[in-house]
Amino acid sequence: MQFSLEPRISWGDVLMTTGLVISGVIAFGQVSEGVTLNASAIEVIDGDIRQLAQDHRNRLQLERADRERMRLEMREDLRAISEKLDRIIESKLLESEGT
Repeated sequence: MQFSLEPRISWGDVLMTTGLVISGVIAFGQVSEGVTLNASAIEVIDGDIRQLAQDHRNRLQLERADRERMRLEMREDLRAISEKLDRIIESKLLESEGT
C-alpha cells in the first residue's frame, strides 16, 4: 500500500481550513470570556470572604471585651459581698465578746 499526496489544493480544503480557523477563534474568545467572568466572580467572593473574616475577628474582640468587663464587675460584686460579710462577722464577734 502506497500513500501519495497530490500537490493541489481544492476549494473544499480552503473552506474547511477557513472554517476551522474561524471556529477556533470564536471558541477561544468564548473560553477567554468565561475565564474573565470566573476571575471577576472569584475576586468578588474573595473580597466577601475577607470581609466576613474581618467581621468575625471584630465580633470576637467585642465578645472578649464584654467577657472581661463582666469578670471585672463580678469581682467587684464579690469583693463588696466579702467586705459586707467581714463586717457582719466582726460585729457578731464583738457582740458575742461583749456579752
